Amino acid sequence: MLAGKKLDEIISKIDKMKNNEDNAKIIDDGINYLWNRGKVASKDEKLKLFEMGCIDMILNGMNKHKTNEKIQRLGCGSLFSFSDDYDLANDMVYKYHAYKPIIDAMLEFQNEHRIQPYGSSSLHQLIKVEGAIPLLIEYGMDEDFIQNAIRVRGDWPYEINGTNCTIAEFGNIVLPEIAQYNNFQKDVQRGLMKLYKVIPKTPDAAKAKLEVIAKDIEHFEVLQKAEKSTGVKKVHLFCGAIAANIFLVIVCSFNTLLGVLLSRFSCFAYPAFATFRAIEAGNKYEDTQWMTYWFIFGAFALLEESILKQMENIPFIYFWIKCLICLWCWLPQTRGSKLLYRELKTAASPFIN
Repeated sequence: MLAGKKLDEIISKIDKMKNNEDNAKIIDDGINYLWNRGKVASKDEKLKLFEMGCIDMILNGMNKHKTNEKIQRLGCGSLFSFSDDYDLANDMVYKYHAYKPIIDAMLEFQNEHRIQPYGSSSLHQLIKVEGAIPLLIEYGMDEDFIQNAIRVRGDWPYEINGTNCTIAEFGNIVLPEIAQYNNFQKDVQRGLMKLYKVIPKTPDAAKAKLEVIAKDIEHFEVLQKAEKSTGVKKVHLFCGAIAANIFLVIVCSFNTLLGVLLSRFSCFAYPAFATFRAIEAGNKYEDTQWMTYWFIFGAFALLEESILKQMENIPFIYFWIKCLICLWCWLPQTRGSKLLYRELKTAASPFIN
Protein backbone atom coordinates (compact mmCIF):
# COMPACT_ATOMS: atom_id res chain seq x y z
CA MET A 1 0.00 0.00 0.00
CA LEU A 2 1.03 3.61 -0.51
CA ALA A 3 2.28 4.77 2.87
CA GLY A 4 5.25 6.20 4.70
CA LYS A 5 8.27 7.24 2.66
CA LYS A 6 6.79 5.91 -0.58
CA LEU A 7 3.69 8.11 -0.21
CA ASP A 8 5.76 11.13 0.77
CA GLU A 9 7.96 10.60 -2.29
CA ILE A 10 4.95 10.50 -4.64
CA ILE A 11 3.43 13.63 -3.08
CA SER A 12 6.79 15.38 -3.43
CA LYS A 13 7.02 14.46 -7.13
CA ILE A 14 3.49 15.63 -7.89
CA ASP A 15 3.98 18.91 -6.00
CA LYS A 16 7.23 19.50 -7.84
CA MET A 17 5.47 18.97 -11.19
CA LYS A 18 2.66 21.33 -10.17
CA ASN A 19 5.11 24.08 -9.24
CA ASN A 20 7.29 23.67 -12.33
CA GLU A 21 4.84 23.09 -15.18
CA ASP A 22 7.04 24.86 -17.74
CA ASN A 23 10.24 23.02 -16.78
CA ALA A 24 10.53 20.19 -19.31
CA LYS A 25 13.25 18.38 -17.35
CA ILE A 26 11.16 18.23 -14.16
CA ILE A 27 8.00 17.18 -16.06
CA ASP A 28 10.03 14.55 -17.93
CA ASP A 29 11.42 13.16 -14.68
CA GLY A 30 8.02 13.27 -12.94
CA ILE A 31 6.11 11.44 -15.70
CA ASN A 32 8.85 8.82 -15.92
CA TYR A 33 8.58 8.29 -12.15
CA LEU A 34 4.76 7.96 -12.30
CA TRP A 35 5.06 5.52 -15.21
CA ASN A 36 7.31 3.27 -13.15
CA ARG A 37 4.90 3.50 -10.20
CA GLY A 38 1.95 2.62 -12.45
CA LYS A 39 3.70 -0.51 -13.73
CA VAL A 40 3.85 -2.10 -10.27
CA ALA A 41 0.85 -0.52 -8.50
CA SER A 42 -2.29 -2.48 -7.67
CA LYS A 43 -5.73 -1.23 -8.70
CA ASP A 44 -6.33 0.31 -5.26
CA GLU A 45 -2.96 2.03 -5.39
CA LYS A 46 -3.70 3.37 -8.86
CA LEU A 47 -7.03 4.73 -7.63
CA LYS A 48 -5.16 6.46 -4.84
CA LEU A 49 -2.71 7.90 -7.38
CA PHE A 50 -5.68 9.13 -9.44
CA GLU A 51 -7.05 10.92 -6.38
CA MET A 52 -3.64 12.45 -5.69
CA GLY A 53 -3.64 14.00 -9.16
CA CYS A 54 -1.04 11.94 -11.00
CA ILE A 55 -3.17 11.60 -14.17
CA ASP A 56 -3.83 15.34 -14.16
CA MET A 57 -0.08 15.95 -13.97
CA ILE A 58 0.69 13.55 -16.82
CA LEU A 59 -1.98 15.05 -19.09
CA ASN A 60 -1.04 18.60 -18.13
CA GLY A 61 2.63 17.87 -18.92
CA MET A 62 1.72 16.42 -22.32
CA ASN A 63 -0.48 19.40 -23.14
CA LYS A 64 2.13 21.93 -21.99
CA HIS A 65 4.98 20.32 -23.94
CA LYS A 66 3.32 19.10 -27.15
CA THR A 67 6.53 19.33 -29.20
CA ASN A 68 8.74 17.54 -26.66
CA GLU A 69 9.13 14.02 -28.05
CA LYS A 70 10.37 12.45 -24.82
CA ILE A 71 7.54 13.85 -22.67
CA GLN A 72 4.95 12.70 -25.23
CA ARG A 73 6.51 9.23 -25.35
CA LEU A 74 6.68 8.89 -21.56
CA GLY A 75 3.13 10.27 -21.28
CA CYS A 76 1.70 7.70 -23.71
CA GLY A 77 3.54 4.89 -21.93
CA SER A 78 2.47 5.98 -18.46
CA LEU A 79 -1.20 6.26 -19.52
CA PHE A 80 -0.97 2.67 -20.77
CA SER A 81 0.24 1.52 -17.35
CA PHE A 82 -2.70 3.26 -15.61
CA SER A 83 -5.51 2.01 -17.87
CA ASP A 84 -5.23 -1.77 -17.52
CA ASP A 85 -8.43 -2.03 -15.44
CA TYR A 86 -11.88 -1.30 -16.95
CA ASP A 87 -12.92 1.14 -14.21
CA LEU A 88 -9.63 3.02 -14.51
CA ALA A 89 -9.90 3.05 -18.32
CA ASN A 90 -13.49 4.34 -18.03
CA ASP A 91 -12.27 7.28 -15.92
CA MET A 92 -9.44 7.89 -18.40
CA VAL A 93 -11.97 8.19 -21.23
CA TYR A 94 -14.88 10.07 -19.68
CA LYS A 95 -13.35 11.96 -16.75
CA TYR A 96 -9.85 12.79 -17.97
CA HIS A 97 -10.30 12.55 -21.80
CA ALA A 98 -6.85 10.95 -21.87
CA TYR A 99 -7.29 9.86 -25.50
CA LYS A 100 -6.92 13.46 -26.69
CA PRO A 101 -3.23 14.03 -25.77
CA ILE A 102 -2.42 10.49 -26.94
CA ILE A 103 -3.92 11.11 -30.39
CA ASP A 104 -2.33 14.59 -30.50
CA ALA A 105 1.09 13.06 -29.76
CA MET A 106 0.70 10.40 -32.45
CA LEU A 107 -0.34 13.02 -35.00
CA GLU A 108 2.54 15.32 -34.03
CA PHE A 109 5.18 12.54 -34.23
CA GLN A 110 3.86 10.35 -37.04
CA ASN A 111 7.22 8.70 -37.77
CA GLU A 112 8.46 8.26 -34.20
CA HIS A 113 8.95 4.52 -33.71
CA ARG A 114 8.19 4.60 -29.95
CA ILE A 115 5.37 7.16 -29.66
CA GLN A 116 3.28 5.34 -32.29
CA PRO A 117 3.32 1.96 -30.47
CA TYR A 118 3.06 3.46 -26.97
CA GLY A 119 0.11 5.57 -28.08
CA SER A 120 -1.58 2.73 -29.98
CA SER A 121 -1.28 0.31 -27.07
CA SER A 122 -2.79 2.96 -24.76
CA LEU A 123 -5.69 3.49 -27.17
CA HIS A 124 -6.13 -0.30 -27.32
CA GLN A 125 -6.70 -0.24 -23.56
CA LEU A 126 -9.22 2.59 -23.86
CA ILE A 127 -11.38 1.19 -26.68
CA LYS A 128 -12.63 -1.57 -24.36
CA VAL A 129 -14.67 1.13 -22.59
CA GLU A 130 -18.25 1.18 -23.84
CA GLY A 131 -18.88 4.10 -26.19
CA ALA A 132 -15.20 5.07 -26.41
CA ILE A 133 -14.56 4.21 -30.07
CA PRO A 134 -16.86 6.92 -31.56
CA LEU A 135 -15.21 9.52 -29.29
CA LEU A 136 -11.74 8.49 -30.48
CA ILE A 137 -12.81 8.46 -34.12
CA GLU A 138 -14.38 11.91 -33.84
CA TYR A 139 -11.18 13.25 -32.30
CA GLY A 140 -8.91 11.96 -35.07
CA MET A 141 -8.46 8.17 -34.87
CA ASP A 142 -9.32 7.58 -38.54
CA GLU A 143 -8.14 4.89 -40.95
CA ASP A 144 -5.00 6.80 -42.04
CA PHE A 145 -4.11 7.33 -38.37
CA ILE A 146 -4.21 3.58 -37.64
CA GLN A 147 -2.49 2.59 -40.89
CA ASN A 148 0.37 4.96 -40.08
CA ALA A 149 0.85 3.36 -36.64
CA ILE A 150 0.93 -0.09 -38.28
CA ARG A 151 3.42 1.16 -40.90
CA VAL A 152 5.77 2.58 -38.28
CA ARG A 153 5.80 -0.41 -35.92
CA GLY A 154 3.01 -2.90 -36.58
CA ASP A 155 4.96 -5.74 -34.94
CA TRP A 156 5.37 -3.94 -31.58
CA PRO A 157 4.39 -6.47 -28.85
CA TYR A 158 2.50 -5.60 -25.66
CA GLU A 159 0.16 -7.31 -23.22
CA ILE A 160 -3.48 -6.50 -22.39
CA ASN A 161 -5.21 -8.44 -19.61
CA GLY A 162 -2.73 -11.29 -19.96
CA THR A 163 -3.12 -11.50 -23.76
CA ASN A 164 -0.19 -10.80 -26.08
CA CYS A 165 -1.01 -8.25 -28.78
CA THR A 166 0.67 -6.23 -31.51
CA ILE A 167 -0.15 -2.89 -33.13
CA ALA A 168 -1.22 -4.76 -36.29
CA GLU A 169 -3.73 -6.78 -34.24
CA PHE A 170 -5.02 -3.55 -32.70
CA GLY A 171 -5.56 -2.30 -36.27
CA ASN A 172 -7.49 -5.47 -37.16
CA ILE A 173 -9.84 -4.74 -34.25
CA VAL A 174 -10.39 -1.03 -34.75
CA LEU A 175 -10.30 -0.59 -38.57
CA PRO A 176 -13.65 -2.41 -39.13
CA GLU A 177 -15.17 -0.25 -36.37
CA ILE A 178 -13.92 2.90 -38.10
CA ALA A 179 -15.32 1.71 -41.45
CA GLN A 180 -18.68 0.90 -39.86
CA TYR A 181 -18.79 4.30 -38.16
CA ASN A 182 -17.95 6.10 -41.41
CA ASN A 183 -20.62 4.16 -43.30
CA PHE A 184 -23.17 5.07 -40.63
CA GLN A 185 -22.21 8.75 -40.92
CA LYS A 186 -22.59 8.57 -44.71
CA ASP A 187 -26.00 6.89 -44.37
CA VAL A 188 -27.12 9.64 -41.99
CA GLN A 189 -25.91 12.34 -44.38
CA ARG A 190 -27.64 10.69 -47.35
CA GLY A 191 -30.83 10.37 -45.33
CA LEU A 192 -30.72 14.04 -44.35
CA MET A 193 -30.11 15.06 -47.96
CA LYS A 194 -33.08 13.02 -49.15
CA LEU A 195 -35.23 14.52 -46.41
CA TYR A 196 -34.09 18.02 -47.35
CA LYS A 197 -35.02 17.42 -50.99
CA VAL A 198 -38.59 16.34 -50.22
CA ILE A 199 -39.31 19.08 -47.65
CA PRO A 200 -41.18 21.99 -49.29
CA LYS A 201 -39.19 25.23 -49.15
CA THR A 202 -42.06 27.73 -49.71
CA PRO A 203 -45.75 27.94 -48.72
CA ASP A 204 -46.81 27.34 -52.34
CA ALA A 205 -44.60 24.27 -52.54
CA ALA A 206 -46.05 22.99 -49.27
CA LYS A 207 -49.59 23.51 -50.57
CA ALA A 208 -48.75 21.64 -53.78
CA LYS A 209 -47.23 18.80 -51.77
CA LEU A 210 -50.37 18.51 -49.66
CA GLU A 211 -52.49 18.32 -52.82
CA VAL A 212 -50.34 15.45 -54.12
CA ILE A 213 -50.67 13.63 -50.78
CA ALA A 214 -54.43 14.24 -50.77
CA LYS A 215 -54.74 12.53 -54.17
CA ASP A 216 -52.60 9.57 -53.07
CA ILE A 217 -54.70 8.89 -49.95
CA GLU A 218 -58.08 9.64 -51.55
CA HIS A 219 -59.19 5.99 -51.50
CA PHE A 220 -58.03 5.11 -47.97
CA GLU A 221 -61.22 3.79 -46.36
CA VAL A 222 -59.99 4.35 -42.79
CA LEU A 223 -59.26 8.01 -43.49
CA GLN A 224 -62.62 8.46 -45.22
CA LYS A 225 -64.44 7.20 -42.10
CA ALA A 226 -62.24 9.36 -39.84
CA GLU A 227 -62.97 12.41 -41.98
CA LYS A 228 -66.73 11.83 -41.72
CA SER A 229 -66.67 11.33 -37.97
CA THR A 230 -64.30 14.19 -37.12
CA GLY A 231 -64.91 16.72 -39.89
CA VAL A 232 -61.12 17.02 -40.39
CA LYS A 233 -59.76 16.65 -43.91
CA LYS A 234 -58.08 13.34 -44.79
CA VAL A 235 -54.78 14.99 -45.66
CA HIS A 236 -54.66 16.76 -42.31
CA LEU A 237 -55.42 13.51 -40.46
CA PHE A 238 -52.70 11.72 -42.43
CA CYS A 239 -50.08 14.40 -41.74
CA GLY A 240 -51.12 14.53 -38.09
CA ALA A 241 -50.68 10.76 -37.78
CA ILE A 242 -47.18 10.99 -39.23
CA ALA A 243 -46.28 13.84 -36.88
CA ALA A 244 -47.63 11.86 -33.92
CA ASN A 245 -45.52 8.85 -34.89
CA ILE A 246 -42.38 11.00 -35.14
CA PHE A 247 -43.18 12.51 -31.74
CA LEU A 248 -43.62 9.05 -30.19
CA VAL A 249 -40.28 7.90 -31.63
CA ILE A 250 -38.58 10.92 -30.07
CA VAL A 251 -40.36 10.42 -26.74
CA CYS A 252 -39.49 6.71 -26.68
CA SER A 253 -35.85 7.54 -27.42
CA PHE A 254 -35.64 9.84 -24.42
CA ASN A 255 -38.29 8.22 -22.24
CA THR A 256 -35.91 6.47 -19.85
CA LEU A 257 -34.05 9.67 -19.00
CA LEU A 258 -37.28 11.66 -18.82
CA GLY A 259 -38.92 8.94 -16.72
CA VAL A 260 -35.99 8.91 -14.29
CA LEU A 261 -36.06 12.70 -13.92
CA LEU A 262 -39.82 12.81 -13.38
CA SER A 263 -39.76 9.93 -10.90
CA ARG A 264 -36.96 11.65 -8.95
CA PHE A 265 -39.02 14.83 -8.83
CA SER A 266 -42.38 13.24 -7.98
CA CYS A 267 -41.01 10.64 -5.53
CA PHE A 268 -38.38 12.65 -3.69
CA ALA A 269 -37.77 16.30 -4.66
CA TYR A 270 -41.29 17.70 -4.27
CA PRO A 271 -42.20 15.53 -1.21
CA ALA A 272 -38.97 16.69 0.50
CA PHE A 273 -39.84 20.33 -0.19
CA ALA A 274 -43.44 19.84 0.97
CA THR A 275 -42.25 18.09 4.16
CA PHE A 276 -39.90 20.98 4.93
CA ARG A 277 -42.75 23.45 4.39
CA ALA A 278 -45.08 21.45 6.66
CA ILE A 279 -42.48 21.28 9.45
CA GLU A 280 -41.84 25.02 9.26
CA ALA A 281 -45.56 25.79 9.26
CA GLY A 282 -46.18 23.63 12.35
CA ASN A 283 -49.16 21.94 10.70
CA LYS A 284 -49.64 18.64 12.54
CA TYR A 285 -52.09 17.31 9.96
CA GLU A 286 -49.62 17.90 7.11
CA ASP A 287 -46.76 16.50 9.24
CA THR A 288 -48.71 13.28 9.70
CA GLN A 289 -49.57 13.07 6.00
CA TRP A 290 -45.94 13.41 4.94
CA MET A 291 -44.64 11.09 7.65
CA THR A 292 -47.06 8.51 6.29
CA TYR A 293 -45.80 9.14 2.77
CA TRP A 294 -42.14 8.68 3.79
CA PHE A 295 -43.01 5.45 5.59
CA ILE A 296 -44.56 4.08 2.39
CA PHE A 297 -41.65 5.47 0.34
CA GLY A 298 -39.17 3.60 2.56
CA ALA A 299 -41.11 0.36 2.22
CA PHE A 300 -41.26 0.81 -1.55
CA ALA A 301 -37.51 1.52 -1.68
CA LEU A 302 -36.78 -1.79 0.09
CA LEU A 303 -39.08 -3.59 -2.33
CA GLU A 304 -37.46 -1.82 -5.27
CA GLU A 305 -33.94 -2.89 -4.27
CA SER A 306 -34.96 -6.54 -4.11
CA ILE A 307 -38.04 -7.78 -5.94
CA LEU A 308 -38.47 -4.90 -8.42
CA LYS A 309 -34.79 -4.45 -9.32
CA GLN A 310 -35.08 -6.19 -12.69
CA MET A 311 -38.06 -4.09 -13.74
CA GLU A 312 -35.75 -1.10 -14.29
CA ASN A 313 -34.62 -2.82 -17.49
CA ILE A 314 -38.13 -2.73 -18.96
CA PRO A 315 -38.16 0.19 -21.43
CA PHE A 316 -40.74 2.97 -21.28
CA ILE A 317 -42.72 1.46 -18.40
CA TYR A 318 -41.03 1.19 -15.02
CA PHE A 319 -40.13 4.79 -14.17
CA TRP A 320 -43.47 6.09 -15.46
CA ILE A 321 -45.37 3.61 -13.31
CA LYS A 322 -43.20 4.56 -10.32
CA CYS A 323 -43.91 8.23 -10.99
CA LEU A 324 -47.68 7.63 -11.10
CA ILE A 325 -47.61 5.55 -7.91
CA CYS A 326 -45.76 8.29 -6.01
CA LEU A 327 -48.17 10.95 -7.29
CA TRP A 328 -51.11 8.77 -6.20
CA CYS A 329 -49.52 8.45 -2.75
CA TRP A 330 -49.14 12.16 -1.99
CA LEU A 331 -51.67 14.09 -4.10
CA PRO A 332 -54.32 15.69 -1.85
CA GLN A 333 -57.07 14.27 -4.08
CA THR A 334 -55.95 10.65 -3.54
CA ARG A 335 -53.67 10.38 -0.44
CA GLY A 336 -52.82 6.81 -1.42
CA SER A 337 -50.09 6.58 1.19
CA LYS A 338 -52.73 6.83 3.93
CA LEU A 339 -54.67 3.92 2.43
CA LEU A 340 -51.52 1.81 2.03
CA TYR A 341 -50.44 2.60 5.59
CA ARG A 342 -53.78 1.39 6.97
CA GLU A 343 -53.52 -1.85 4.97
CA LEU A 344 -49.94 -2.47 6.07
CA LYS A 345 -50.81 -1.67 9.68
CA THR A 346 -53.71 -4.13 9.59
CA ALA A 347 -51.55 -6.84 8.04
CA ALA A 348 -48.67 -6.29 10.49
CA SER A 349 -50.69 -5.74 13.68
CA PRO A 350 -50.65 -9.42 14.79
CA PHE A 351 -46.86 -9.46 14.67
CA ILE A 352 -46.50 -6.03 16.29
CA ASN A 353 -48.87 -6.89 19.15
